[in-house]
Amino acid sequence: PDVYLSNSKWGGSAFLTVAGDRIVKDTSFNGHYSREPVLATVRLAGPRPVVYDLFELRKVDVETDTGASRFQADLTRVGAKLYAVLPEDIAAPDLQISSAVTAGESLAATVGVRSDKGTPVDILAPVELTLLDPAGATRQRI
Repeated sequence: PDVYLSNSKWGGSAFLTVAGDRIVKDTSFNGHYSREPVLATVRLAGPRPVVYDLFELRKVDVETDTGASRFQADLTRVGAKLYAVLPEDIAAPDLQISSAVTAGESLAATVGVRSDKGTPVDILAPVELTLLDPAGATRQRI
């Protein structure tokens, strides 16, 4: 094969790791090994999914014909990538936090993910919160 695939699922989401399998020896640089750049087509069965490239933080074009979907996994600049395979488009996350806290108090935060149609979706999604001080400087990333 041109690539190795690894799949994990949670709720309506799946995460697909795609890694190039061509290892080449670089004879010009101390004999180190590296992955050969690969542009591979990944085929998926079932209804047409929405695919996000989690390294480049962008939606991937998915084509469908005869009941199968496919997309291009671009491994020309990196040896592997992680893709989120979702049942529908997602909108910006809903964030609800405590309205005000003082130093030393706990901050309660809830994050929800909805489809672009506004309905809640049952997916696993990574979230990063950035806490800023009153001047706008980053204090903490969670």
